[in-house]
Amino acid sequence: MSSKHLIKTSILLFSLLQLGVMVISPNLASIAQELPNNSITTIQLLATFPDIVIVITSLICGRLLSWISQKRLALLSCFLFVVVAIGGYLFHTDLVVLFLWSTLLGIAIGILMPVAIAMINQEFIGAQKTKLIGLQNTFVGLGAVILLIIGGMSSLIEWYYSYLAYLLILPALIFILFYIKNVRPEKPESSIRKKPTYALVLYYSIVVFIFFSLYNALPINISMLLVEKGISGNINATILVIALMLGSSLSGVLFNYLLVIFKHNTLKLGFILLLIGSLLIATTHQLYLMVIGMFVAGSSLSVVMAYATMTISKRENKQVVNGSIAIMLAASDCGGFFTSFYTNIYLNIYKTTSFSKILLMISLITLISLFILIIFDFKEFTTN
Repeated sequence: MSSKHLIKTSILLFSLLQLGVMVISPNLASIAQELPNNSITTIQLLATFPDIVIVITSLICGRLLSWISQKRLALLSCFLFVVVAIGGYLFHTDLVVLFLWSTLLGIAIGILMPVAIAMINQEFIGAQKTKLIGLQNTFVGLGAVILLIIGGMSSLIEWYYSYLAYLLILPALIFILFYIKNVRPEKPESSIRKKPTYALVLYYSIVVFIFFSLYNALPINISMLLVEKGISGNINATILVIALMLGSSLSGVLFNYLLVIFKHNTLKLGFILLLIGSLLIATTHQLYLMVIGMFVAGSSLSVVMAYATMTISKRENKQVVNGSIAIMLAASDCGGFFTSFYTNIYLNIYKTTSFSKILLMISLITLISLFILIIFDFKEFTTN
């Protein structure tokens, strides 16, 4: 196997853990039962709190990439995943301790996200880079599926066994240790430091913030929604989140083809898929239709994130591209953290909890967002 293939394999194995927070989501109902003195919104924070940690960490990591090698940062991320896996399995009876594991998980993912993209930008160019960005998003979704299967099967014993799923990072740790070179960060070619294209970065940061705040409502509400619809059981919640991630994996594989067909409308396609999926999930009581809805909604993830990443990678200067992508990724996780506020907004308005209606509210906001993208078009921020 050539060195480029080994580097590519290292990046893809590393990316399998990018949506590691998904492991927590199907177990929220079980955690709520085990810790009954805490509110639903507090329990949901276990799945969304890592996002705010990811925001801070990814922004810091975007700067650290100018000083510390990608290999060292990647190995630190791998080490933290192992700590969360073992620590979560052994210590899980106190909410404060669970938030500690969520914090370390957020740091691990916050390092992973910008470092994986930085590796792609450093080692690949042109069509190879575009193809690998789509493939990386496929592995992000595939990794979530594997994590959920391992975590779901483990939780049949006890819910906290699902933490052991994070040991999936071990193959990546081995590949990074042996096949990624410990190269010092490149110094700028000139004494004048390039500045990011602020309008471009701001635009995609806003888009992915809104998208993730809506998308993340599906996995964090799904276990509660199933209870509300009379379809209980962690295994059903796990099946639905797996369907969500399988949709993401498929759209990542097809991203290049979708880009050729839809061109600058590819971003709008992502919001359309999320709208269709969330509407179906909110309105049906049939498990198989919910699976279809989750699959369709899940396919929006790779479409939106791959397009945003690819566009910034193509249009930003090499000196600032890693920092620009780190800002965009931080915005996406900031949006993921904001998701829990939709539940609070609904509670403040209606004084009761209906997860079906919360998802209908999500669908409405998705429709409004899509309408804005269609009306204003924003062609100046596309690559086609």
